[in-house]
Amino acid sequence: MVACDGSVADIFRDEKDTVTYFEPNNKSPRGFNQIHINALYSILDKQFLDVLVQPARKRNKYSAFCEMVDRIKDDYPTIYIADRGYASYNDFAHVLEKQQYFLIRCTDVKTSRLLGFPLEDVREIDFHVDRILCRSKAKKNLKHPELLERLRLRQAFMKI
Repeated sequence: MVACDGSVADIFRDEKDTVTYFEPNNKSPRGFNQIHINALYSILDKQFLDVLVQPARKRNKYSAFCEMVDRIKDDYPTIYIADRGYASYNDFAHVLEKQQYFLIRCTDVKTSRLLGFPLEDVREIDFHVDRILCRSKAKKNLKHPELLERLRLRQAFMKI
């Protein structure tokens, strides 16, 4: 079992570092620099398996997760556990492609979209979901509109 989470950390102030520097505001009149730390932690072994540091302005939890999962050796079945900041179809696909497992918490909006029905009055969720992910309206994808999930053209994908 491997847990994934991220956190921000303030670093030494440097106004010239445009990828980590945030302009002054009400809470920080001088401005500040910040990084985002993503980590994979083996719950059973009680040790960090990987850490990826990103400039806070360019943080991307989805790509960080994929990159760290790619660097883990798959010697044995692994269950990846992550919070809702890591919930994306690309992250799901990355883990499935490596024939591993995941438990990633989603927001209600993402969960509703994934399941295909609203979550009002739903107390428990345990469903198998099939989805066709595409960027086009190709006829072959429209044969199963209930499975189709169109993706925004701006959405970046990591190579699997």
